[in-house]
Amino acid sequence: MKSETIIKKALQACDNLKEKGYNIVIAKKSKEITIRLLFLKGDFAHMLGLQKFTDIAQLRDEWNKERLYDLVKSNKDLIELMLKSDHLKDALPRMKAIIYLEHALDSNIEIYYKRPDFIGASQIEYDYMFKYKVGNEYEAFLIYSTPNDEHTPERY
Repeated sequence: MKSETIIKKALQACDNLKEKGYNIVIAKKSKEITIRLLFLKGDFAHMLGLQKFTDIAQLRDEWNKERLYDLVKSNKDLIELMLKSDHLKDALPRMKAIIYLEHALDSNIEIYYKRPDFIGASQIEYDYMFKYKVGNEYEAFLIYSTPNDEHTPERY
């Protein structure tokens, strides 16, 4: 799949996910936890790997993640800059993963509780990790963080 096609399909996949929410029930022994998974527009900039484009001032300097997502969706010249960027190769795996995410959530996804051996040195705080197949090429990870309040699910 061409890089331009991947970017366009990834942006469309983000739009599709905005319309959906997921309740994922995890049961182990006699305990049950429900994870409510919502995708907000501000989440997509990071999920698409837009922070990887450090050589594009418009992407590097915009701190509002919702505006950043809108900027990429509405600016064909910016997409052209992304296609010419040396950092495109760093963002493409995330974009490919977004394309397959909705299908994975609707069908077959593995859920793990705190598995740092899968993601290595991530600085992101998380409680559950979702693992899914992306085409035939590789696997991707989606990290879910729970809020640190009275609604945080019980630990297994």
